[in-house]
Amino acid sequence: MELGDISDLVEAKIQDNQAVLLSQLDKLMSSKLNKFQQQIQENQRDLSDVQVVKIEEMTKDSYTFRKRGNEEQHKVNVKAIRKMKEADAILEADSATSYIGEARAKISEERDHRRQ
Repeated sequence: MELGDISDLVEAKIQDNQAVLLSQLDKLMSSKLNKFQQQIQENQRDLSDVQVVKIEEMTKDSYTFRKRGNEEQHKVNVKAIRKMKEADAILEADSATSYIGEARAKISEERDHRRQ
């Protein structure tokens, strides 16, 4: 083997290694950016859920119940509706499959039923 052939072979291997390294770096950066984006979306969803709850608390009626049992049932219903809204918001972010669509429909149905 001549010196030129060895030099060409070494250069080709270096280029291959650089290409592999760049590919791995690209995958790592993409992964980190995707995780960062997901965290931002989760934080925004959490903040919006908190804001919705605060707005609902500020706008809800100051109704006085005559019986303690009715008041307790109302609190249970409000809590259930709030949890269903949270679940619906989470499912809304990942509504790619038909199962999620069905789950969202059931949650909406129950939430609407409890509001009546």
